[in-house]
Amino acid sequence: MAEHNIIGTLKVMMREWYAMIVGVKDGPHKYIKYLIICLGIVLTTAGGFFFYRLYVVYREQTAHKMFSTNMQAYEQALKDADIEWQNVAEMFEQGHNKNTSSYLAPYFLSFQVEALLKQGKKEEALTVLDTIINKLSNSPLLPLFKMKHALVRIDLEDSAHQQAGVKELESLIREKKNPYRDVALFYLGRYYWATDQVAQAQQVWQQLVDEQRQHKLSPSPWADEVKNILETLVV
Repeated sequence: MAEHNIIGTLKVMMREWYAMIVGVKDGPHKYIKYLIICLGIVLTTAGGFFFYRLYVVYREQTAHKMFSTNMQAYEQALKDADIEWQNVAEMFEQGHNKNTSSYLAPYFLSFQVEALLKQGKKEEALTVLDTIINKLSNSPLLPLFKMKHALVRIDLEDSAHQQAGVKELESLIREKKNPYRDVALFYLGRYYWATDQVAQAQQVWQQLVDEQRQHKLSPSPWADEVKNILETLVV
């Protein structure tokens, strides 16, 4: 009998609680209902944020561990003359595929690019660089990868690719807020120098030197590299 009374009491309490939450429009429980609903929303949001943060920490730790392992293999590959760079490229590609939502995802791809270039697979490297550039749309490192993209295109034998690479370097130079404009100027001048366009090389490198006169605290090493060449040029 006592057991039935307890069960009956629980049923009554549950009905009253349910009525208080969803069924009562007026009365002494009116504001309690809204309070409990708001509290539930707050707790659900806070709990979701907490578990999301735990997930992010776990995700980044996992990605960092794999990236460190891959980097050790990459550094060892640089010392090994008989290394199969295709295996290295696949290793970083797999690292990216397993960590696509990680902040490190584009950097797995950046070393895949290096491994592809070691094999002379420049067009494949360009495709991967396109993916990196899309992933790093708001990164301060974006100009560096754009410049890498331009230099790989210039290094191809196809003249259309080379001219497109030149235009990409020129675009980077026009970006006044690009912190790597000096590097872009250096490589554009080097392209002209390598293709016997001495006047254009001189013009671009002179622009590099002139702009660096304003940076007395942190002069560009690229400007120092071309100063001696400019002094000996006779056009």
